[in-house]
Amino acid sequence: MSRRDARDAEDTPSPQELSDFSIRLQKARGTALEKAKVGESDRLGLALRVGLEFIAAIVVGGGLGWSLDSILQTQPLFMVVFLVLGGVAGTLNVYRISQGLDESIGLGQAKRRKEESPQGWRM
Repeated sequence: MSRRDARDAEDTPSPQELSDFSIRLQKARGTALEKAKVGESDRLGLALRVGLEFIAAIVVGGGLGWSLDSILQTQPLFMVVFLVLGGVAGTLNVYRISQGLDESIGLGQAKRRKEESPQGWRM
Protein backbone atom coordinates (compact mmCIF):
# COMPACT_ATOMS: atom_id res chain seq x y z
CA MET A 1 0.00 0.00 0.00
CA SER A 2 1.49 3.35 -1.01
CA ARG A 3 1.51 6.49 1.09
CA ARG A 4 -1.17 8.03 -1.13
CA ASP A 5 -3.55 5.10 -0.58
CA ALA A 6 -2.96 5.38 3.17
CA ARG A 7 -3.80 9.11 3.12
CA ASP A 8 -6.97 8.51 1.09
CA ALA A 9 -8.08 5.85 3.56
CA GLU A 10 -7.55 8.29 6.46
CA ASP A 11 -9.51 11.09 4.72
CA THR A 12 -12.54 8.94 3.94
CA PRO A 13 -15.24 9.49 6.59
CA SER A 14 -16.85 6.53 8.23
CA PRO A 15 -20.57 5.80 7.72
CA GLN A 16 -21.23 6.96 11.31
CA GLU A 17 -19.54 10.30 10.63
CA LEU A 18 -21.56 10.73 7.43
CA SER A 19 -24.78 9.99 9.31
CA ASP A 20 -23.92 12.52 12.05
CA PHE A 21 -23.09 15.12 9.42
CA SER A 22 -26.37 14.59 7.55
CA ILE A 23 -28.32 14.96 10.81
CA ARG A 24 -26.50 18.21 11.65
CA LEU A 25 -27.05 19.47 8.11
CA GLN A 26 -30.79 18.79 8.28
CA LYS A 27 -31.00 20.61 11.63
CA ALA A 28 -29.12 23.59 10.25
CA ARG A 29 -31.34 23.77 7.19
CA GLY A 30 -34.45 23.52 9.34
CA THR A 31 -33.23 26.34 11.59
CA ALA A 32 -32.39 28.52 8.59
CA LEU A 33 -35.80 27.80 7.08
CA GLU A 34 -37.55 28.84 10.28
CA LYS A 35 -35.59 32.09 10.37
CA ALA A 36 -36.35 32.80 6.71
CA LYS A 37 -40.11 32.48 7.00
CA VAL A 38 -41.83 35.83 6.71
CA GLY A 39 -44.87 36.22 8.92
CA GLU A 40 -47.97 38.34 8.43
CA SER A 41 -46.67 41.05 10.76
CA ASP A 42 -43.47 41.33 8.70
CA ARG A 43 -45.47 41.78 5.51
CA LEU A 44 -47.71 44.37 7.14
CA GLY A 45 -44.66 46.24 8.42
CA LEU A 46 -43.10 46.22 4.98
CA ALA A 47 -46.32 47.49 3.39
CA LEU A 48 -46.56 50.31 5.94
CA ARG A 49 -42.94 51.21 5.36
CA VAL A 50 -43.41 51.42 1.60
CA GLY A 51 -46.51 53.59 1.94
CA LEU A 52 -45.00 55.90 4.53
CA GLU A 53 -41.80 56.41 2.56
CA PHE A 54 -43.77 57.32 -0.55
CA ILE A 55 -46.06 59.75 1.30
CA ALA A 56 -43.18 61.26 3.30
CA ALA A 57 -41.21 62.03 0.14
CA ILE A 58 -44.20 63.86 -1.37
CA VAL A 59 -44.92 65.77 1.86
CA VAL A 60 -41.28 66.84 2.24
CA GLY A 61 -41.12 67.93 -1.40
CA GLY A 62 -44.35 69.90 -1.08
CA GLY A 63 -43.20 71.49 2.17
CA LEU A 64 -39.90 72.60 0.66
CA GLY A 65 -41.66 74.02 -2.39
CA TRP A 66 -44.23 75.85 -0.27
CA SER A 67 -41.46 77.30 1.92
CA LEU A 68 -39.48 78.52 -1.08
CA ASP A 69 -42.64 79.99 -2.62
CA SER A 70 -43.35 81.86 0.62
CA ILE A 71 -39.85 83.25 0.87
CA LEU A 72 -39.42 84.17 -2.80
CA GLN A 73 -43.06 85.21 -3.45
CA THR A 74 -43.42 82.90 -6.47
CA GLN A 75 -46.67 81.26 -5.49
CA PRO A 76 -47.19 77.96 -7.34
CA LEU A 77 -43.85 77.51 -9.10
CA PHE A 78 -41.58 75.81 -6.54
CA MET A 79 -44.41 73.91 -4.90
CA VAL A 80 -45.32 72.19 -8.16
CA VAL A 81 -41.68 71.46 -9.02
CA PHE A 82 -40.86 70.01 -5.59
CA LEU A 83 -44.10 68.01 -5.45
CA VAL A 84 -43.07 66.32 -8.69
CA LEU A 85 -39.53 65.76 -7.37
CA GLY A 86 -40.97 64.33 -4.14
CA GLY A 87 -43.13 61.95 -6.16
CA VAL A 88 -40.11 60.80 -8.15
CA ALA A 89 -38.06 60.31 -4.98
CA GLY A 90 -40.91 58.35 -3.37
CA THR A 91 -41.24 56.14 -6.44
CA LEU A 92 -37.49 55.46 -6.41
CA ASN A 93 -37.66 54.51 -2.72
CA VAL A 94 -40.48 52.07 -3.39
CA TYR A 95 -38.56 50.61 -6.33
CA ARG A 96 -35.41 50.15 -4.23
CA ILE A 97 -37.35 48.38 -1.50
CA SER A 98 -39.17 46.10 -3.93
CA GLN A 99 -35.96 45.17 -5.78
CA GLY A 100 -34.02 44.52 -2.59
CA LEU A 101 -31.52 47.31 -3.19
CA ASP A 102 -32.01 48.71 0.29
CA GLU A 103 -29.62 47.63 3.04
CA SER A 104 -32.10 47.53 5.90
CA ILE A 105 -34.54 44.87 7.04
CA GLY A 106 -37.09 43.96 4.40
CA LEU A 107 -37.02 42.41 0.99
CA GLY A 108 -33.31 43.12 0.64
CA GLN A 109 -32.41 40.68 3.37
CA ALA A 110 -34.86 38.05 2.15
CA LYS A 111 -33.46 38.17 -1.38
CA ARG A 112 -29.87 37.98 -0.12
CA ARG A 113 -30.78 34.96 2.03
CA LYS A 114 -32.36 33.27 -0.97
CA GLU A 115 -29.31 33.91 -3.16
CA GLU A 116 -26.94 32.64 -0.48
CA SER A 117 -28.90 29.44 0.15
CA PRO A 118 -27.49 26.20 -1.28
CA GLN A 119 -28.65 25.01 -4.70
CA GLY A 120 -31.83 22.95 -4.59
CA TRP A 121 -32.93 24.32 -1.23
CA ARG A 122 -35.85 26.69 -1.50
CA MET A 123 -37.42 28.91 1.07
